[in-house]
Amino acid sequence: MIKVSIIVPIYNVERFLNKCVHSLLNQTLKEIEIILVDDESPDKCPEICDEYALKDSRIKVIHKKNAGLGMARNSGIEIATGEYITFCDADDFVDPNTYEIVYNKCKINNLDMCCFQYRRISEDEGKIINTPYVSEHYFKGRPEINSFLMNVIGKDYENPSSYNYNMSSCMALFRRNLFIRSNVRYPSERIVASEDLVFLLYFLPHVDSIGIVSDILYNYRINPNSISQNFSKEKYQRLMNLLTEVKKYCENNFDYKIYKNHYFSQQLRIFKIILKHIAISKLPLTKKIKLIIKQTKDSQLSEFYHDPVSHKYGLANNIYIFCMKHHISLFFLLLYKIKR
Repeated sequence: MIKVSIIVPIYNVERFLNKCVHSLLNQTLKEIEIILVDDESPDKCPEICDEYALKDSRIKVIHKKNAGLGMARNSGIEIATGEYITFCDADDFVDPNTYEIVYNKCKINNLDMCCFQYRRISEDEGKIINTPYVSEHYFKGRPEINSFLMNVIGKDYENPSSYNYNMSSCMALFRRNLFIRSNVRYPSERIVASEDLVFLLYFLPHVDSIGIVSDILYNYRINPNSISQNFSKEKYQRLMNLLTEVKKYCENNFDYKIYKNHYFSQQLRIFKIILKHIAISKLPLTKKIKLIIKQTKDSQLSEFYHDPVSHKYGLANNIYIFCMKHHISLFFLLLYKIKR
């Protein structure tokens, strides 16, 4: 019996692919299948995938028309046969005992979903950037799952016990039957930012038990070129589409007083990304200033600016929010210049 199906979307990662696949083939859990999804990669990745499939029967290969990460994941889900499904980005890699540890946690605790932790490493693996610590926790039953879902959307800064779970599908096992029963799949990241978050909004209502374990098992490679130097309408629209999707979901499923503070945290996160992209872009200074002022005057933010919770984000965030509220564009230009 296949215990875990590992889906690896692949596009233009020839430099890192061997390291990733070797880490999967060397897992202490042997009852696995590795689904390599070649998303019409323009380098030698398609040939490398086929070579691996000839060497190890646990490897399946899909060659498909390029459609992005979300669609590649969905293609893998369709042919997966494991009891649980997980994902691994092709420029990352996992520790040898990753799936044995997490699968056993799932079986012992009868979990529909189990999330584990990661370490951020430099591109050449020469330096560990940071290793976040999360304590072990379990959620069972609809009230606890809904509470977890709210904290995936964002932290409630009026609740001292609230914690923001920054979730990634690469650091979780999902019971495959739930994909079959729910028919929930990943959206395209070309349409909406944070496809993992949107996926979880619609997947978690079908989940009855979740585990958060403290084991640090996934190695997330930092790509210094991943943050764009340009602010584009397309990226902005994807971020706005995410906010629209989250707001729509919350309005349709929860009372305003339950989701309000969580949504505000997500809203602030999105506008921080937008302001950062503008500040570090190669646009002329006057254009940057105009765009920053325009974004901080967005009508969506009015409700947040006037809500008491906007004063409870801690000193650094409160300064940031104050400068947003009063449209102090110089603050953002200087902040991100110093950070870089």
